Amino acid sequence: MGINKFLVLLVAALVSLVSVTSGIACINPSRYSGQTICDPFGRKCGECVSFVKKCTGDERKTSQWRQGRKVRDASISSGTAIATFPDGAYSGHAAIYMGQDHNGIHVWDQWRGHPVSQRIIHCFVSVTNGISCSNPGGYEGRKICDQFGGQCGQCVSFVKVCTGDRRATWQWGQGAKVRNANIAYGTGIATFPNGQYSGHAAIYVGQNDQGIQVWDQWRGHLVSSRTIYWNGNGLSNNGDSFYVIK
Repeated sequence: MGINKFLVLLVAALVSLVSVTSGIACINPSRYSGQTICDPFGRKCGECVSFVKKCTGDERKTSQWRQGRKVRDASISSGTAIATFPDGAYSGHAAIYMGQDHNGIHVWDQWRGHPVSQRIIHCFVSVTNGISCSNPGGYEGRKICDQFGGQCGQCVSFVKVCTGDRRATWQWGQGAKVRNANIAYGTGIATFPNGQYSGHAAIYVGQNDQGIQVWDQWRGHLVSSRTIYWNGNGLSNNGDSFYVIK
């Protein structure tokens, strides 16, 4: 997920442990390291929002969260909650800010299938011709069909619907190699053996030393998040085979 997407969460009730006026904050996010955090009702375990709410003590709905200032290059206290606000309303991802440098934002966060841990949300390079999806998690648990009502459950159908891309896959171009690249959250990625699309397509969430975190579907598997591991078996399950779709 790109650093440019993140903004400070502004709230009416100040948690006064940090200097960010009206920001919500967590004094010690590392105490949750390795845990899977659920919301106050014991549901939505492993979601990014559940961790941020637990860590900060904020019990409001995300619809009540407000967009604050942009994180990149801002002076923000460690422990401040940050999130993505496409179109001015929360959607996408939330995390606890620890700092930033030329590589990106250092955060504590969790997401489905990934317990609380510390990582870097990288500054992303311009993917001018890339296709993207602002909220892939909104399709979780569904079987997505293409715009004509066919190809239900196929990886390409989900990527096309999620991004709004209506091109045939033969029109997809091979962009930057995903591994070690700074790529925006929500970017469409795919495998391009011999320079042409074939194999698998997904929506990029992030990457770490294990592999690429994505949202995807395939025949018999509804939309969900998972990791495509580096040096995995076969073309479609090998993170080293993926490139940005342009």
